Amino acid sequence: DLIDSLLKEKQFFAARDLLHANKERLSPFHQLKLGAEIDNVFNQLEASNSKIDGLIQGYGDQLNDSVLYHLMDIRHSNSARLFDYQKALESVNEIIAKYPHLMPEHELADYKNTRIIWQALAGQPKQEVLIKEKVVIRMTRDKARLTNLPISNGADSLGFIFDTGANISTVTESTAARFGMTLMDSVIDVTSITGQKIKSRIAICKDLYIRSIHVKNAVFLVFPDAALYIPQIDFQINGILGFPVISAMGEVQLSRKDEFVVPLQHSTPIRYNMALDFLTPVIEIAGDSYTFDTGATSTMLYLPYFQKYKKTIIGKYKEKPLSFGGAGGSITKKGYSVDFKA
Repeated sequence: DLIDSLLKEKQFFAARDLLHANKERLSPFHQLKLGAEIDNVFNQLEASNSKIDGLIQGYGDQLNDSVLYHLMDIRHSNSARLFDYQKALESVNEIIAKYPHLMPEHELADYKNTRIIWQALAGQPKQEVLIKEKVVIRMTRDKARLTNLPISNGADSLGFIFDTGANISTVTESTAARFGMTLMDSVIDVTSITGQKIKSRIAICKDLYIRSIHVKNAVFLVFPDAALYIPQIDFQINGILGFPVISAMGEVQLSRKDEFVVPLQHSTPIRYNMALDFLTPVIEIAGDSYTFDTGATSTMLYLPYFQKYKKTIIGKYKEKPLSFGGAGGSITKKGYSVDFKA
C-alpha cells in the first residue's frame, strides 16, 4: 500500500527504493504489479510489458477493472516509448472500449485524441537513431533565451528548441514544408497553456540530422505558424525537438556552457536519478523530485514541493501573481517566488 501511494504521488525514487528493499517480502502478484510500474517509469519497457503479461496470464481472475485499466495505461506508455504505434493503438482502443466508466470525461477525450495519432502512425516505420561518433555541439540561445540545436534534413538547416519537456516534437507548417515532411490527413486538438485548442496535423520526417546523428522517421506535430509565434518578443519558433527524439539517443550530456554531448559509448551510472512520467523526465536531487524541462526559462516547483516545505515557504515568502506562458499565450497564477538551491 505504501509503495502504491508513493507511485500515485509520483514519488518514483522512494517507491523504487522501497520495492527493492522489501521485494522478498512481497507476494509474486505484488512483485509483478508494482514491478510493472517501476519498470515503466525507469524505462525498462520490455520488462514492464513482460510483467503485465505475467499478471494477466497468471492472475487474471484477481484483476478488477480498475487494475486492468491501469495496466493498459502502462502498456500504452511502454508501446509509445518503444515507437510501436500498432501496440499503442491496441492499448488505447482497449481502454476506450472497456474502461470509460473509470475516468472523467476530459480524460476519455484525451485518449480519443491520442488514438488519432496512433491511427495515423500504425502503418508507419518506427523511429530510429543512428550514432556513428561522439557529437559535441555548442547550443545557441534564441530571443526567448531557450537553447537551440542545428537541425538539418540533409540539404537545409534551422535552429530547433531543445526541449526535454515536450512530449512530442513540433514544427510550424512552413518548416514542415521546407524540410519535406510527409503530412498525415489526421487532425488532432492540442491544448495550449491558456486552454485554447489548436488544430494540429501529424508529420513524419524521413531523415533528420543533428550533425552526424541520423534520426529516421521522426514524428512531429505540425502547427500553424501563428500558433508558434510569441508576440511579446516578436519571435517565431521554427521547431521544437521533443523528448521522444532526445531519449532515443540513449544518453545526452548537458554542460553549464550549453554544450550538447552525445557519447558513442554510454556511461554506466551507479544509481539512476531520472525517471519518466509517461514522456516527461523527472530527476531526483537531494531526495526531492523535479520535472526536467530544458524548454523552460525558469524553474517551477509544484504542489508536492510546496506541501513538503509549506511552513518554511509561507513563513519566509509572500504569495504574489506569477506570469508564465509560451507560444500559446500567457497566464497568471498566484504563487511564491522562492530562493531555491538544489
